[in-house]
Parts: sequence; structure tokens; C-alpha cells
Amino acid sequence: MITGNNKTTSNYVFMHVLCAIVFILFTFTYLFFYQADVLKLTQHILSQGKTHYQPLVGALLITLLLYILQLGVYFFTRLKWRFHALTYFPSALLLAMLTSIEPSVGGLRTHISWIWVAPLLLVVYGLSVALVRQYQQIEPVEPKSAFAFRLLWINFLQLTLMFFFVGIVGSGNDVLHYRLRMESEIKKNDYDAALLVGRNSLKTDSSLTMLRAFCLSQKHRLGDDFFSYPIVGGRQALLPDGANVKACLLSSSKILRLSKRKPASVDYALIGLLLDKNLPSFVNKLRGSYEVDSVLPKHYAEALAIYAKDIVKDSLSFGNNAMKTDFEDFMEMLHSVEKKQLDKSSLRDVY
Repeated sequence: MITGNNKTTSNYVFMHVLCAIVFILFTFTYLFFYQADVLKLTQHILSQGKTHYQPLVGALLITLLLYILQLGVYFFTRLKWRFHALTYFPSALLLAMLTSIEPSVGGLRTHISWIWVAPLLLVVYGLSVALVRQYQQIEPVEPKSAFAFRLLWINFLQLTLMFFFVGIVGSGNDVLHYRLRMESEIKKNDYDAALLVGRNSLKTDSSLTMLRAFCLSQKHRLGDDFFSYPIVGGRQALLPDGANVKACLLSSSKILRLSKRKPASVDYALIGLLLDKNLPSFVNKLRGSYEVDSVLPKHYAEALAIYAKDIVKDSLSFGNNAMKTDFEDFMEMLHSVEKKQLDKSSLRDVY
């Protein structure tokens, strides 16, 4: 027969194990599936590119170290029952600090000044622990099943608040994650996988635009798909400049070298003229680079349709009747009184 004390111990052990499982699962999942690229960047910068972060090994090792830290905190504080989950706070704080790093001109930065925030939080935590320890001396212990479930959910609520804190503080910059994931795929020469990163998102910046242009040029699709992505930065965003347009993990010199090879260099020049909206120069460059009577890349054919219709009618041959029809339909939709209520995203969905 199980005594009341045995039930009490059993309830505590059950709660202790479940809290550990929840913390370990969250930490590993967060590190391996979401913040792996940020940690890869951190190690790349700190080691000056001499070592490389392995996501699986790194996630397992960091999770283990944070759990060991929790065990040490529990050993010294002996927080239990309703407040056992508080022993995970130092580990959660360290996890938040580790994943709040972003690249900067000088190397790395955090969007929170941890130099004073972390000590302040630890002081508040220390005072809270002291108060809780005083309360635990008079806390009644109820070895009832109802109390066991209430005990569990109270601790889960504390863990949830800590996880929420980690998620808010950690690097949540979608564009940065897209850039780092793309660069990881480019380093493996998997340009198709790189181009799928953030494919359905409108969030971008000039560096992400540059990376997509590079991948498309290596797949010989720059003239077909470049304008299907959101673009920031204009012509200057096509190639790295070391300041506003740059890579984090890749060598900018490699991108510049490969972009100068034909046919990539031709496509870069033509796309640059389209970004400048310089159609006359684009047409002259196109004449010397492509047989305009042949099947042209999509964006070049679109530009010719605009040039032939609205700018000048010359002897330039343009035989893509389907493209002409699409352009006329687009202009009709754009200028239609009824369609003026459509927003840009609606036009984007259709064209």
C-alpha cells in the first residue's frame, strides 16, 4: 500500500521529469530547427571562418549544457513544488542571450544591451528565489491527485512564459534567417534549394536580392525569374558592395568573380538596365546578345513588349504574340475603373 509520503514523492518526481522533458524538447527544437543558421553565423564570425557549426551536434551540446546548468541551480536553490520551474530561468536567459545575436558592421551585435539587462534580471531572480524559499518553509503539501495536476500546470505556465521570453528576445528577423539559409544552401551548390527559401514571402532586403540574383544567374534563369521575387535596392543590389549589399557566410569575391563570366555577365547587365528602366539601352544591349526572333527569357520578352508598344515602333522583330496579349490584358486590368479597387497584391497574384 502506498503511503501519503510516497504519493507526495511520486507527484514531485513526475512533475520534475515532465518539466525536464518539456525544456529539453523546446530547447533542442528551437536550436536545431529555427536558430541553427544564427549560431552558424556566430561561430563563423568568432572563428573568422576557420571552424563550422554543425546544427545537430551544436543543438545537442547546448541543450545538454543548459540542462546541466538547471541541475546546478536546483542543487543550490532547492526550489520545488509550485516553483520548481524557476530553476530553469538561468538556462532560459542564457539561451535567449545566445540566440539574440545578429551581424553588424563590426562583427556581431545584439538588439538588447545584455551588459546591464542580464545582471538586472539575475538580481531580480535572486530576490525572487529568496522569497520563494521562505514561502516553501510554510507551504502545505497535499498529496492529492488534484494537487498533482495543479502543481504540474503551474510549473508548465512558468516554463511557457520563459519560452515566450526566449522567442521574443531571440533573433526573429525573417530576412536574416532567409539570407543565412540561402547562403548555407549556396555553399553546398544547391541553388534550387536556395531559391526556395522565403519564396512565398514579400519580406526582403538588398542583400537577399543579391543572393537571389546570384542563384538565378548560376541556373541561367536570371532573365526568366528575377522579377518574380520582391526586389529592394535597384541595380546596386545585384552585386555585393561590402557595405549595404553583402553576404554573411559566403565570399563576396567569389560572387563577383562568377558574375563576370558569360553568360551570367550579359544577364546581369540586361537586368541592371531593366532596373534602371532604361529600355532603349536595354534593347541595344539585347540586339548584341540575343537573337530577338528566337524564344527570349521571359523578362526580356516582357520588356520588348513594352518597348514595342509604348516607346517606339521600329524594325525590331517581336514575334511573341502571347506576351503581347498578356501585356495588353495587364494594362487593361491596371487602368480599368472597376479594377482600380484592387491592391498591389491582387495584381501580383494574377501577373
